[in-house]
Amino acid sequence: MPLSTTRRRSSLLLAGLVGVALGCGRDACDVVLFTNVHQIHAARPIASFEKETGLRICATYPSFESKATGALSRLLSESGAPVADVFWSDDPVRPQALVRRDLVAPYPPPAAADLPGDFRDPGGMWTGVGAQARVLLVNTKLVPDAKRPTSIRDLGDRRFEGSVAIPNPRHGTTLVHLAVLAARLGDDPLHELLGSLDRNRVKIAETSWAVKELVVSGQAAVGLTNSDHAQEAVGSGAPVAIVVPDQEADGLGALVLPTAVFLLRDAPHPENARRFVDFLVSARGERELAADGAYLPLRADPAAGPDRGMPPLAGIRHTTIDPAAAESALERLKTWLDAFFP
Repeated sequence: MPLSTTRRRSSLLLAGLVGVALGCGRDACDVVLFTNVHQIHAARPIASFEKETGLRICATYPSFESKATGALSRLLSESGAPVADVFWSDDPVRPQALVRRDLVAPYPPPAAADLPGDFRDPGGMWTGVGAQARVLLVNTKLVPDAKRPTSIRDLGDRRFEGSVAIPNPRHGTTLVHLAVLAARLGDDPLHELLGSLDRNRVKIAETSWAVKELVVSGQAAVGLTNSDHAQEAVGSGAPVAIVVPDQEADGLGALVLPTAVFLLRDAPHPENARRFVDFLVSARGERELAADGAYLPLRADPAAGPDRGMPPLAGIRHTTIDPAAAESALERLKTWLDAFFP
């Protein structure tokens, strides 16, 4: 199914949160799942698990407006009396608030033993399942090959003044991206990057999808977006190309952000919850999630070639993520962003 179609459908499905949550009586649940992974993608591995095991998963998805923090806020409010067994997050950073409050039960699933170490917590607090990369999408009619950006720092270069688009940095993946950079580089280099973006009069789009639209239409020459949106643009035949940034030998590396599954402490259905986590992080569960191309499999596949302009994950130099350090940077980041992008 084309990614453009799945994105439209996902918006409609996400809007149905209340119906999904209330339509599944908790007494009939074998596993209660909270997730902010798009329903159109998450539903596939969930359905496969249910078919294989006969267990019923009651999944709660957020509304579009509360996608980033809705499920997390609810879990924090249920401290000590959890309704959910598992939290499947679209990043490993923001749920560190649960870890800090001792609301996560360590569980290193055996099925994840073959995952790269960067995509699972050594103490078993979380395990990655599929990932999206942050990439640069370039309009090839506006930017010749020789002048393409190669680093996220190039977004602040004067040659792109007024022609760069980024997603709203105050929330979502872009906020997490900046938090990872704060933890990785330190505050001063991140201040310099934000200052260069401000001076370059970057266009602030509401979402990564909207950035893709600006680049495809030629309203922006370069955009920072997620790999799934960039692949969608390439697959549509638009005059665009994907640049995976910071790939030099000593470079920062691209941000590759996995979804992350957390087993909750005092889960009502702990045994079934572990079975679901085992399935989700297995090679089969990951294949189910990645089937429509929206997510990059974390497991190396030497035979895999480029998919709509994206190399396989094994061919991407990625930046190291320290989820706890990045989560601690989130609050101060919000203050900085108000100063740079009032």
